[in-house]
Amino acid sequence: MYQNILVAFDGSPDGREALVQAGNLASVCGATVHLLAIIDPSENMLIVEAMPSIPDNQAFVIQSVLDEGVKRLRGAGCSATNELKFGKPADQIVLSAAFLERYQPDDAQLAFIIGHEIAHVLCQHERIRLSAVWRRNAPQQLLAQYAMEYLDTEPMVRAQIASIASSQERTADRIGMEFAAAIGVDPLEAVRFFDTSIAKDGGGIMPDMHDSPAERKTKLLQDVTTYPPLLAMRRGRQLNCGH
Repeated sequence: MYQNILVAFDGSPDGREALVQAGNLASVCGATVHLLAIIDPSENMLIVEAMPSIPDNQAFVIQSVLDEGVKRLRGAGCSATNELKFGKPADQIVLSAAFLERYQPDDAQLAFIIGHEIAHVLCQHERIRLSAVWRRNAPQQLLAQYAMEYLDTEPMVRAQIASIASSQERTADRIGMEFAAAIGVDPLEAVRFFDTSIAKDGGGIMPDMHDSPAERKTKLLQDVTTYPPLLAMRRGRQLNCGH
């Protein structure tokens, strides 16, 4: 049965209905409900003294909505958490229903995709990109909680950190495949995800940050020769994040 249930929650009527349904399911499964809301900075910017900013009151209101949702769930006896993030929803919610419907990954491909995203977290890639942006030309008064998600959506800034992001994606691909191999997945099966991506996307997902699907597949197939399945990750081994 389910252990974790993720709900995109904004307090709307549909969101409240989803909250009820998630609470009912969690009560049966003993699962934890995680409420998530995302503010898209590109749609919520103000220009103050020629500098971009996001109204603090909007974040306060949405956080209050999330807190109220958690309060209701806990009042019904459910375990619940919430998180407010900033950025493009499609970039934040990687394994959305639309993603799964579009690419229809099998278990091997899904293990690699999840491993790729976990690698970004473990290697602190977001922090590194944020530091690179700040060293260049980030507005000094931009709050840290907004900075990465806002700046990463700006074309000029994306171009400035493209080489860093591309290297990070390459690292995440490698570590993601190691994670998949560590649980017994055949890497040759997992890389077939890129065949689907070529058919669906042509140049790939976010081409300014990633190599083409064909290039990513080729590089991973080269990596496969360096380790057998189940070898790559061992408890206590330190990740090679390349920095």
